[in-house]
Amino acid sequence: MPESQENKKTFLPTSRIGNFVRRAFPEAGIMGKVKTLGLIPISAGYLQPGDVIAFNYKAMGELRYSPVVALVIQTPLSNGVRTSRGTGNRLMTLYKLEDTDESKDKLKDLYKDKAKSKIEELPSLESFRTYIMNSAHVSNMMELTLNLGEDEEEVL
Repeated sequence: MPESQENKKTFLPTSRIGNFVRRAFPEAGIMGKVKTLGLIPISAGYLQPGDVIAFNYKAMGELRYSPVVALVIQTPLSNGVRTSRGTGNRLMTLYKLEDTDESKDKLKDLYKDKAKSKIEELPSLESFRTYIMNSAHVSNMMELTLNLGEDEEEVL
C-alpha cells in the first residue's frame, strides 16, 4: 500500500526557518501567523488547492532567487499544477500573497478550503501567477500551516 504523502512532509518549528522565507512573511502579510512549515519536494503531488506554500524562485534570465509566499489555486485547467502546451513546462497556479487587506481577506476565506480555492473566487487576476515548477527555477519549497484566528497568540 503506498505511503501517504502527508507522512513524507518534514514539519519544523518556525524558529528554524531560513532567512529567505523569514523575509517573505512581512511582504506576504503573514508575519505572526505561521505555526509550522514543512519542506516538500518540488512535485505536483504535494500541492493541493488551499495550501499556502513558500519557496525561492529564479525567473528566466535572473541571477538571484526571490522569496515567494502564495496560495495554491485551482483553475479550469489545473488542480494547482498544469502543463503548458507550448513549452511542456509544469506550471504552479498560485495567488501571490501580499500585505494588503484584500489579500488577507482572500487568504482567510480560501485557506485549506479545496472546494473554494478557485480562480473564480479571486477578486482580480492581478495577484494570480504561474511559476515554472522545476529545480532550475524553484528551491526550498515549503508548505506552511497558519494560525488565522484573530484572538490567538501570534507565533512568529
